[in-house]
Amino acid sequence: GDLYRGVNGNACDLGHMYMTERPLVCRCGREGCMETVASERAISRELAARYGLERPPVREELIGLLADRLRDGDVQCEELVREAADYLGKGLFNLVSITDPQIVLVSGRLNALNPFYSSLVEESYMKRARSSPTAIVPLEFAPVRHESALVGAAMYSFISTLCDIA
Repeated sequence: GDLYRGVNGNACDLGHMYMTERPLVCRCGREGCMETVASERAISRELAARYGLERPPVREELIGLLADRLRDGDVQCEELVREAADYLGKGLFNLVSITDPQIVLVSGRLNALNPFYSSLVEESYMKRARSSPTAIVPLEFAPVRHESALVGAAMYSFISTLCDIA
């Protein structure tokens, strides 16, 4: 029931789980992190490369572009989102296998593409979870809230400062 921080305070950062042999350098300096293939930044970088965009789209601009292209039946865009969702589904299965949570909350701007995006992530996750001998941990999808990072930082600070954790 306690917050697990790890030795360096970076425990359970799903974005830096090793996921691919592709030589993509993460902002952490390592290659192959999930963040290089399944994050908004990764999708944005790949969109810019595939479509010759002057600069990678960010935040709501990225989501709007993805939504428009998906609505128009853009096969390359759909393939890109499918690949990212598959990596996230694999990573979530790995996380569940290691941490044994009661539920997993998936939050982020990409959830604005639901139900399309969430169904892809869940399909990838379930493909692996069904073969597991343990009960399937459900995934819950929620849109990102603008204050969520602030609330998370405040909770972490509160627990770290006022609670007895080693």
